Amino acid sequence: RYLGCKFEIKETKHDGDDICEIVANMNDYCKKACVDFYENTKWKPKFCATPYSPELTPDNYDTLNATTGELSDECAHYLMQLMYVARIARPDFLVAITRLASKIHKWTLDCDRKVKRLFDYLQCHCDIYLKGWLRPRDKDIVEIWACPDADLSGDKDSYKSTSRRFVELASPKGGSLPLSWGTNKQGGSAHSTPEAETVSLADCMRKEAIPLQRLMSVLLDRPVVVRVWEDNEATITIVDKGYSPALRYLARTQRTSIGMLNELFHLILHLIS
Repeated sequence: RYLGCKFEIKETKHDGDDICEIVANMNDYCKKACVDFYENTKWKPKFCATPYSPELTPDNYDTLNATTGELSDECAHYLMQLMYVARIARPDFLVAITRLASKIHKWTLDCDRKVKRLFDYLQCHCDIYLKGWLRPRDKDIVEIWACPDADLSGDKDSYKSTSRRFVELASPKGGSLPLSWGTNKQGGSAHSTPEAETVSLADCMRKEAIPLQRLMSVLLDRPVVVRVWEDNEATITIVDKGYSPALRYLARTQRTSIGMLNELFHLILHLIS
């Protein structure tokens, strides 16, 4: 156990091969957090399929955001419970909780509605856990797989886009083990999807992929390949060229260098691999 999370390490079989399976389970912690929330607020749990609240009409939105929420004094307690769960073993609602956490200093009735939705979602999906597995014999071929992503002004309360990333240790022959994940609001307002995706890619490489590559190379005593799964064709073209006239302002507005990304993928990573 580690601060509310139960890690289970199992040696099992998969297609005749020995595999090592690791499970991060926070079922008990989530149930206790939900009980604490509903007992203190006296609100009744409801079933919901996603952690995101339905959008409001403009009139309802203005009304709810003009009034201080009932949980304005206790919101930090409940949000940090959820933040810890999302950071350790539940990346499925990390974006929703980080967006809500930015409103602690200006808590409204709309925030009450959203935190209630998060606990309703957690109550209905306490049994979700994080699992990964790898074959011990694949230790000489495992790679780091990084999956960056971004929306374009997906948060209705902000013009800034949200960067997301998920990094895992994976084998080309099958099997993977989650290493890290995260999300953050970008420093400036993106004007296009390629811009938001390029900023997210740079964040993923600087904050997760490169540090983890260094760590795993030391642990495995060999160079470890980083494979990045980027789903935006325009971003791939921009990075391959190393320059984009349409995004020449990026270094000043978002502190992101396209040239750095070009060197990273076409010089540094190629030399390592």
